[in-house]
Amino acid sequence: VYEYFPSKEEMVYEAIGIWIAHWEQNIEQGLAPDKAADERLRQYCQHTMLGFIVDEQNFKLQLNVIQFYLKDPETRRRFAVVRDLFRQKRKVLIAILRDGVATGLFSEETTAEAEQIAGNILAYLDGAGMHYMLDPHHFDVFGQIQAYLDKLLRTIRKKPKGLGM
Repeated sequence: VYEYFPSKEEMVYEAIGIWIAHWEQNIEQGLAPDKAADERLRQYCQHTMLGFIVDEQNFKLQLNVIQFYLKDPETRRRFAVVRDLFRQKRKVLIAILRDGVATGLFSEETTAEAEQIAGNILAYLDGAGMHYMLDPHHFDVFGQIQAYLDKLLRTIRKKPKGLGM
C-alpha cells in the first residue's frame, strides 16, 4: 500500500475523495437539466439527503472521516478536507445558482454570494442529516429542508419591478 501512498492519511484521503466523487456523480445524474434552477436546487438537496437515509453506511462513513481528521491536528493542517473534497459539490451548487441568475430567476447579487450560499447549503445538509440520523422519528428532515430552501429562495429570487409599491 505504501508503494502508492506515502502514508495512511494519504490513502484515506484518496479513498474519501473517490467515494465523494462517486456519490456526487450519482446526485448530478439525478438532476433534471430541463428544470428551473430553483427546482434543481431542491432536487440536489433531496438527493443528497436520500444518500444519508437510504444507505446508513454513507452517514457512518462520513462520521468516521470526521473522527479520523479530528483526532490529529497535524493531519487537519495537511489536508483541506472540506475545501478539497467538497469542491465538486460546491461547483454543482454554484452552477445552479449562476444559472438561476442567467435565466432571471435569482437576483444579480446571488452571483457574488454563490460560493458562500453553496457552503451554507452543504453545512445545513450535513447538520440536518446528523439530526435525522440521531432521531429519525422526531425530525422531519425533508420538511426542514423544504423550509430552509423556501426561505433561501425568497432571499435570492429576483424581485419583480414596478409593482407600484
